[in-house]
Amino acid sequence: MGIIPSPQYLQPARPETVDGSFLGSDTDGTDQTTFTFASKTLGAAQSDRVIVVGVTGIGTTGAARSISSVTIGGVTATEIHTETNSHQVVAQYAAVVPTGTTGDIVVTWNTTMNQVGVGWWRLPGADIASVAAAGDENGAADTTQTASVNVAAGSFVIANSYNVNSSAATASYDTLDEDYDSNVDGTHYHAAASRLIETADASRQTECTVTASSGGGGMVLASYPHT
Repeated sequence: MGIIPSPQYLQPARPETVDGSFLGSDTDGTDQTTFTFASKTLGAAQSDRVIVVGVTGIGTTGAARSISSVTIGGVTATEIHTETNSHQVVAQYAAVVPTGTTGDIVVTWNTTMNQVGVGWWRLPGADIASVAAAGDENGAADTTQTASVNVAAGSFVIANSYNVNSSAATASYDTLDEDYDSNVDGTHYHAAASRLIETADASRQTECTVTASSGGGGMVLASYPHT
């Protein structure tokens, strides 16, 4: 008969992890209400495949802007978190998209936008009903956006941000790995970072720092746990 280990030698099961991956980013500087980013790579099809889309957008000063809907491969996405400063918006949306290796990402606004940027990630097994999310919005000149969220063990964390700057400002994230950092159009820049966090952290803070003070900036930070 085999030896049965004493309870003190039994190790607790490791939590399942969200094996997330960054897929791409794109921009569109055309004045319009509906922005279609066509035939984007979504990775291998899977029954529990979640696609997260980070959105930034800027309209002409004045009327407040908001996102009316986001669809990913024809599936209507759930709003995870949005930060708004009048005509400047940053947000994350997510949907379970089980089929197709490519698909359109469509962002529709309440009124005309001047420029929009998107980034997207594949997160198989993520639970979009239990996401912890927060954000920061700076309407005045500032070089940082900071947010904290409760991260469950094995979660995939994503931050996306924008800044408005007359110079070629770059962004960096202190606790995540940069995925993209580029110009959208004119003075609008967008960036994002992500990382798998294997150990639980009740108040994980992430700071995005821009190399030059901006005319506005914002960030959304979200932690996607496993189902």
